[in-house]
Amino acid sequence: MLSLVEPVVLLIEDIQWLDNESQAVFSILTRKIEDYPIVILASSRFSDDGSKPVLKVDKDIQKYELILTELSSTSLSVLIADRLGHLTNADLASYIESRTEGNPFYAEQFCLYLKERNLLDLKAGCYRLTRKRVYLQP
Repeated sequence: MLSLVEPVVLLIEDIQWLDNESQAVFSILTRKIEDYPIVILASSRFSDDGSKPVLKVDKDIQKYELILTELSSTSLSVLIADRLGHLTNADLASYIESRTEGNPFYAEQFCLYLKERNLLDLKAGCYRLTRKRVYLQP
């Protein structure tokens, strides 16, 4: 076992998509590992019904949970300004917030998309949209 040589970190993304067989693997994999330097970091989105996916591990495994919620309008404006490199007008900040629902990961990607597609206009140190609506294209 590699954890006898050095600590091990397993990163599992999108556990909401795991099937029953994969869940069973984690249940077996985590048996009697509490004395080994192993950490499993698992990320997921909430299911469509609002339930929280759970990685099925041995009952003796210590679990910690961090739930990320949407950013407040103020925090989102700070994130947007940081990612774009300038302040935005209120309309642009509101538009980004409505399109991303305050999700910091989506907001960051949406800011990059707007910038890369030249959909922003910088006037007097403040970004604004170059058009009223933005249609996402690959």
